[in-house]
Order: sequence, then C-alpha cells, then structure tokens
Amino acid sequence: MRINNFLRLRAAECAQFYPAVRANGQRHNLAADTLQKAGDYGNAIAHRILGSEEMVKALILFLEGKGMDLQSIDAIKPLFRYHVPRHKVFKTLFSALHALHTISAATKLSFGKALATLLKGGQETYFNSKW
Repeated sequence: MRINNFLRLRAAECAQFYPAVRANGQRHNLAADTLQKAGDYGNAIAHRILGSEEMVKALILFLEGKGMDLQSIDAIKPLFRYHVPRHKVFKTLFSALHALHTISAATKLSFGKALATLLKGGQETYFNSKW
C-alpha cells in the first residue's frame, strides 16, 4: 500500500490492515535474528530498524482502528512518510518500557539489589534515550 493511502484509511480499514503491518514488522525481526546468528550484524541491524518502524505504523493503525482519531493530528502524518520520526517514537517507547521493566524487576528483590537494579536500569534507560 502506498504511503498516502495509509493517511486515508477509515477506522475499520485500519483495524483490518493493522495485522498485516504487524506481521511485516515481525518478519523483519525474524530476519534480523537469523542474520545476527549468521554473523551478518549490519544487515541484522537494518532489519531490526525496519521491523521497529513497521511496529510503530502498526501501533498507530491499531489505535486508529480502536476509534482514536490520530489521522487528524498533524504530527502523526510524518510517521507514515519519514524514517526519523518513527525512530524517535520507537526509541521513546523502548525507553519507557525498559524503565517499567526495571521497576517491575526491582520490586522482587531485596533493598540493596533493588537499588542497584534501579540505578543500572535508570542509566540504561537514559543512555538508550540519547542514541
């Protein structure tokens, strides 16, 4: 489907099309895993990036399909046209999820280990958000 067509989909069409975009992202991630195991790290990274971009598009289509009127927001349109905005969204989502995972993991540990886990996780989250 052409990029401009994404911006013209109705909510029901977004809900119908979202699984195909998500599956494409998963295929890129599977390709990245296969390439990484073969030692082809450059192409693995490229496919990981493409997979993350597809997942951002899938998330938008999913939310639109659930009735959120995201297409009316001008800032959403570049996510279907350009790579860099999708990278920024993925980086932000990954950092937030990493922080939540770190907090969740720390709640199951003793105080000292929890503090160390939170400090390490906080540092990793911070540096991830800066790449």
